[in-house]
Amino acid sequence: MADLIIPEGYGSATMTWTNADLPSPVTVTCGFKNNVAFSPPEVVAEAIFGYWVDLAAPCHADQMMIGWTFDSVYVLQDRGDGLESATYASPVAGSQVIAGNPQQPAYSPLVVSKTTSS
Repeated sequence: MADLIIPEGYGSATMTWTNADLPSPVTVTCGFKNNVAFSPPEVVAEAIFGYWVDLAAPCHADQMMIGWTFDSVYVLQDRGDGLESATYASPVAGSQVIAGNPQQPAYSPLVVSKTTSS
C-alpha cells in the first residue's frame, strides 16, 4: 500500500453523514488548499463544517431529509511540520419531509459499489 502524501499547505477533509435506514455512515473526502494563514486543523474542520450547515447550505437542517444527519468533518493536513488532524462534530439532523423513500442530503454525491462473481 502506498504512503499518503499531502503537500505542505494542503489537506483532506472527510464529511460524514448517517441515515436511520443505513447500517454504516456515508462519507465524502475531498482535498483543499489551506491558504488562510495555514490555520490549525481544528479551525479548518470547524470552518468546513460551518460551510456545510450555514443557512441554505446543503446540510442545513431545512435542506436535508428526515432520517439523515450530518455528523462531522475530519481534517488531515500538513502545515509544514508533518501531518496533523482534527475532527469537528456537532450533528445536524435533517427536517425536510419528502414523500416516498428517504433521499440523500441535498447536493451531496452518491457513490454505489457492487461486487459480482464475474
